[in-house]
Amino acid sequence: MRENQLRVYRPESSPIAGNYGSLAATLSRAGRLDEAEEAVEKALAMYAAVEDYNEMGLSRETLAQIKELQGKFEEAREVRLRGKERREICCANDQVSLLMVELEQRADCGDAVSLDEDRLSSA
Repeated sequence: MRENQLRVYRPESSPIAGNYGSLAATLSRAGRLDEAEEAVEKALAMYAAVEDYNEMGLSRETLAQIKELQGKFEEAREVRLRGKERREICCANDQVSLLMVELEQRADCGDAVSLDEDRLSSA
């Protein structure tokens, strides 16, 4: 599929980055966290190149979840907070209706271990 997309899209485009994001999610579910991290980092770089901030938010959340699975809670927190200046923090909790939420709302969500100060300090 990627070869077909490369005939139509530039190598650093949102659709190609989306492939890396999907790959990262699949690798993460398979427990291949280092490979998942590499794939999502590629996606993030591509989204940054085309200034696709919504997809960057989603990819940051994927990366943060991978970091949490690796037990790297402080790194997960840093990844999530990269969107703070643009006020874009993605929430992966399907009970939250907004895709990009205010940082204060995201911290109260409880789905992100790394943004919960009490849970972070006890980890």
